Amino acid sequence: MSEAVGVTPPVEDGLTAAEYVELAQLAERSGYHAVLAGEVAGPEVFSLLGMIAARTSSIRIGSGIVGCYARPPALTAMGFATLASCAPGRVIAGLGASSPIIVESWYGRPFGQPVATVREFIAVLREALSGARVSFEGRALRSDGFRATMPPRRRCRYCWPR
Repeated sequence: MSEAVGVTPPVEDGLTAAEYVELAQLAERSGYHAVLAGEVAGPEVFSLLGMIAARTSSIRIGSGIVGCYARPPALTAMGFATLASCAPGRVIAGLGASSPIIVESWYGRPFGQPVATVREFIAVLREALSGARVSFEGRALRSDGFRATMPPRRRCRYCWPR
């Protein structure tokens, strides 16, 4: 197995979107395998990754992380599918719970059951990215009837299971 080395640009240093893109291009030219964009209070991750995808050609692009309380799984699937259509085989889906301060104070949502929420979020996301009609009823999440009209055509071995 070959080693993969990635880079995560700083998320709170006041960089512009163009500077993040420049860092990703530099990482690609320098031989890095991936660039992971975080999301706290700076750039919105899907917009930023879309810009990076459009200005790079081979480096894998990923979220590091998309918080499972910030967006519903269906919308998150749409974001990853859109990226995958622009950068086939290069998208890494990084997911996590975020933190109580961000979720409760900034988003005004309860931060209950983070482990169950992330597990269920991943289950719904995988189903949505497969192109299937989602029907899920869990303890923390539910989704019924969503079907992505642009699921990824090509899977990346680092992205989501087959």
